[in-house]
Amino acid sequence: MIDQDSETSKNIDYCKILTDELQSRKQRNPSYSLRAFSRDLEVSSARLSRILSGKAAPSRTMSRKIGAKLGYKGETLDWFCALVEARHGKNQQARKASLEFLQRYNHGIGTKKIETKHSFGWNWYHFAIRRLTQLPDFQSDCAWIGNRLGLGLKKTKEAVQELVTAGSLAIVDGRIEIRENYDVYFGGDRNKVREKMETDLFARQLPSVLSPSRENSYHARHFFTLNREHFEELRALIKSFESKVDDLTYRAEPPNDLFCLSIDLYSLLNSDPKVNTKIEESNH
Repeated sequence: MIDQDSETSKNIDYCKILTDELQSRKQRNPSYSLRAFSRDLEVSSARLSRILSGKAAPSRTMSRKIGAKLGYKGETLDWFCALVEARHGKNQQARKASLEFLQRYNHGIGTKKIETKHSFGWNWYHFAIRRLTQLPDFQSDCAWIGNRLGLGLKKTKEAVQELVTAGSLAIVDGRIEIRENYDVYFGGDRNKVREKMETDLFARQLPSVLSPSRENSYHARHFFTLNREHFEELRALIKSFESKVDDLTYRAEPPNDLFCLSIDLYSLLNSDPKVNTKIEESNH
């Protein structure tokens, strides 16, 4: 038997999604109220108040309508409805099915680990194209995609086809849609593929680093000393930060830009002090 409370606690509470969205709209507009929120969701304010307080549950039809009004669609809409069903399903079988569905999902996009057996090498633009599909003004046109990402038409067509082959994208009725969120295990020479991607991505990043404008970018380098006993604590802090960023990126308001956040933490010291001596000697 699946313990409903323990399992659903691993997923985001749909009530928290609604509450966070209401608070977000209030921050942008101090006069925004629960009544305005209920109007936008097309749910009576009394019913919405009871849903937010946990005293009432939305029906399947209402869940889908609310999710759509929040901006969810496709797989993310199914995920939102599954959150409701997992808690309020009419019977144990329905709740169990929803919980099993949610176990494969993370913030509304499926997660699956795969070994890439395809001949292509993953690069930054493969990941960028996937996320680009989530912009409201996205066009399922390779020329448009290439123009937005600064890629040639040939490379864009190849990348889209590679993503479709890998199952990361699907073409449905002529529209390119995102599919499961893969944790990629690079096939072939892993180091060469990673080196190529990091090199190309740095070239993409450099103009932003050198630009005097910081309107839509942020760059920082921190150099510090640390006792290695605290390394895991530092890594945990970074993971916590990543989770907060992840939560922010999946808020219901439609996105209008595509960003890359890179986090690198590594030692600047060579493990063998003799290596430094050899480097010094080679520079003279």
